[in-house]
Amino acid sequence: MAISAVTCTQHILNEGIPRIVYAWREPSTFVDCVGAETLEAAGRTVIQLADLSEAARAPNMHLLDRP
Repeated sequence: MAISAVTCTQHILNEGIPRIVYAWREPSTFVDCVGAETLEAAGRTVIQLADLSEAARAPNMHLLDRP
């Protein structure tokens, strides 16, 4: 597995993507969760589709339920 020092947020900013739509804000288990705020501060439109959050979260449940 390759690990990048560049975050997804930084890739989005670097590419100039103007509108970002996501379903689930990842917990700090995976990342430092400031991407949406960083993108908004940079003038990007950020939309969360909360109705899809459970479906997006489901594949990661085995990691989230750790003691």
